[in-house]
Amino acid sequence: MTLSSFPVEAVQVMLALPRLGMALFLLPFMGGQMFPPLARVAISIPFAYFASQLWAPLNPGEVEASLLWLVAKEAVLGLLLGIVWALPFYALEITGHLVDFQSGLTFTQITDPFNGNSVGISASFLMKFFSMLFIAAGGLLLFLDTLFLSYRAWPITEILPHGFTFSVFRTLLFETHAIFTLALLFAAPVVLILLLVELAVAVIGHSFPRFPVSDVVLPIKNALVWWILLAVIGFVAERSLILLPHLADITRQILR
Repeated sequence: MTLSSFPVEAVQVMLALPRLGMALFLLPFMGGQMFPPLARVAISIPFAYFASQLWAPLNPGEVEASLLWLVAKEAVLGLLLGIVWALPFYALEITGHLVDFQSGLTFTQITDPFNGNSVGISASFLMKFFSMLFIAAGGLLLFLDTLFLSYRAWPITEILPHGFTFSVFRTLLFETHAIFTLALLFAAPVVLILLLVELAVAVIGHSFPRFPVSDVVLPIKNALVWWILLAVIGFVAERSLILLPHLADITRQILR
């Protein structure tokens, strides 16, 4: 059975699926245990159909000779686009891991339904918070918009778009560094304050040997962690929203 035996619309949807599906499933709230594989495919097919209307009808006979190359290229491109948009999620998760480590909450691991991994309480909270913020602020629509536009900027039948240079990987590296630096800035106030608390309790414990340091320091640190997180959550939300159009610009730089 060859591609010519299938309807043209079905072939175009099939060719649109690798890029769109790979990029969509890399978003944390679309992967893991939140959606079973069949549900992910069911979500991707309508989007792939809309994307397939963005280019002229293909001749299945001409595409068949280079089908494997096209599918591999589309999957790699979808992986690249998905990584760009998934970076802020994992940057905030790293922030939560740093906070959990400094506050002594690494033993309270829970299973995150977003990715199926064991994570700390703060990491899970920040991941869910940004996921809800991402959807509520229109980030998912912006993501789909740039993804659909990518089919015009980088057509399926072209291995490389016009004017493509490998400097896009340098841009991606710089942006990755910037996003994870922002994650460290988010975690820095909490980590520094908790470090000062540990030093203060250590001085008290040294001055008063009978002072129950281990019984007091953990509740104090946990209370401070959540008080600080609630105090800075507005700043985190504001900076995170600024990232959304910036991510769209990075995507356009990759596709130009």
